[in-house]
Amino acid sequence: MRRTVVAVMAAVALLGASGGYLDGPPPVFAACSKEEAGADAGTSVNADGAKMAWKARALTATDWASQGFAAQVMWVGTNNTEETLRWVEAGITRGWQGTNVLTAYTAHGDLIHNPPIYAEHKWVTPSITLGNTYTFAGFYNTTNTYRTTVNGNVNSWDWSGHTSGTSSWSGGSESTCGPPSVVSNTFVSLNQYRRASDHVYVNTSVGSLFDVSPNGSSAWCIAPRTFRYWMNDNTPGCS
Repeated sequence: MRRTVVAVMAAVALLGASGGYLDGPPPVFAACSKEEAGADAGTSVNADGAKMAWKARALTATDWASQGFAAQVMWVGTNNTEETLRWVEAGITRGWQGTNVLTAYTAHGDLIHNPPIYAEHKWVTPSITLGNTYTFAGFYNTTNTYRTTVNGNVNSWDWSGHTSGTSSWSGGSESTCGPPSVVSNTFVSLNQYRRASDHVYVNTSVGSLFDVSPNGSSAWCIAPRTFRYWMNDNTPGCS
């Protein structure tokens, strides 16, 4: 989620943007390690979006009172750049702007912009039920706008400032405080990109695992289409 909130602040400092801003939670500077683990995907086909589905599992954010969180996230690149630079995102978080809630959310960011941009939105519906599967998507909707959805267009949010082009996307766990926060073993059962020519979703054929989490990891179920990830929960299983 705020996968790059700390990176945004660092970028602001590097750019010397004294008038910079963050339309979202400030970074958490505490005796914690920010952790991520999951899978990256990409395509050589002209794509303009991506979709993932996963089971909601238990999340624990011990630092929620200081803007912390533990989350299950999908990041979708825009502007034909890496999803770590310009992106929209959607997912499930425990911890939201200083409250200990479990909720679906969406966000977007642009680290190339000066000053860097970040903003987020909390979805009121659907309510998150542990064990249920939720489908998240991010795709080009109209001029300079990407739309994010959860369980279809009934729950959608548009982010402006993003041109068409998704060359990479990823999904995984993210937390602001490594141990003792928890992202329970989560199974991602759908991992697709949206073909720009006809807006059909297609299974990815390119992917790699990433792990910057000393307390968690990720593993393929059926590479590179399905995978699982976790933090402080090494329960096995792809279901």
